[in-house]
Amino acid sequence: PRVEQASQASEGTGESTFPKTVYQFPNTTWVENIRSMRNGSLLVGIIGQPELHMINPFAEPATASLTTTFPAPATAVFGITELVPDVFAVVTGNYSYVTGTVPGTYSIWKIDLSVKSNSSVSKIADVPETQLLNGMTTLDSETLLIADSSGKLYALDVQTGKAAVVLDDPTMKPVAGAPVSIGINGVKVVGDFLYYTNTFQNSINRALVHRGNTTSFGPIETIASNVTMPDDLDVADDGTVIVPQAWANTVSRVQLDGQVTRIAGNLNSSLVAGGTSATLGRTWKDRNVAYVSTTGGIGSPVNGSFVEGGKVVAIKIDC
Repeated sequence: PRVEQASQASEGTGESTFPKTVYQFPNTTWVENIRSMRNGSLLVGIIGQPELHMINPFAEPATASLTTTFPAPATAVFGITELVPDVFAVVTGNYSYVTGTVPGTYSIWKIDLSVKSNSSVSKIADVPETQLLNGMTTLDSETLLIADSSGKLYALDVQTGKAAVVLDDPTMKPVAGAPVSIGINGVKVVGDFLYYTNTFQNSINRALVHRGNTTSFGPIETIASNVTMPDDLDVADDGTVIVPQAWANTVSRVQLDGQVTRIAGNLNSSLVAGGTSATLGRTWKDRNVAYVSTTGGIGSPVNGSFVEGGKVVAIKIDC
């Protein structure tokens, strides 16, 4: 089958054909997570090197700069979420796509980018009781929700650093016999709902969030159970989900009625080879754009042989 190449790397997001490659990293770079900033910049995390990079998608060509490198034992950056304007929380841990996770190595960090010339990095907490912290979302300015892909959802108090399991449900569990023991993956709070993916259950789910002195969740509903290998998602205000589908090399729109529409890529395409995470644009320039990060096919080459550097792809959307 033909391998469909994405457009040339580092194009930025000026007027041109979509989908398009915004920025591409060197070969063997696995880009694991992506989140947009209010000024339009994109934060991306890397597996294999515990690095957080910032991409300016509006530059021509787009530019990337290293924001921070996290200390050992971290070898990977997972979930990224905005706590308050321009202050982000980041998951790190010891993980390899070859050997898997090292339980007990996961930490949450705070990256303050509110002062452009003087960003600061500080540790919020170690979470040694966890197996594989993955996606992360903000419940409020003092509470993070973090997926442990072993099958649980943790809440972390940003002030005290204390973590506790707040949701443990069959829709979050890994699938027995799956190639990788990963259940709940991407998480996102929008409005009164927590949306989450389960990669090997092929499902998009959401739980009603009950806020109060003690936050609780439920009931849980499965929006769709036919989304092949969904990874980390973003969600529009109306509940429309944009999600890359890892080994399927595609990106889909999932509506609340369960309708799934492929909007980019296909199994034999390198356009979004190994999509890992999606984030919606936040400025007037890119309000109808979703940015998707990729592995470049590491771990699951396109057509069994094609691998490239991980990248960020811009896709026009309707929501």
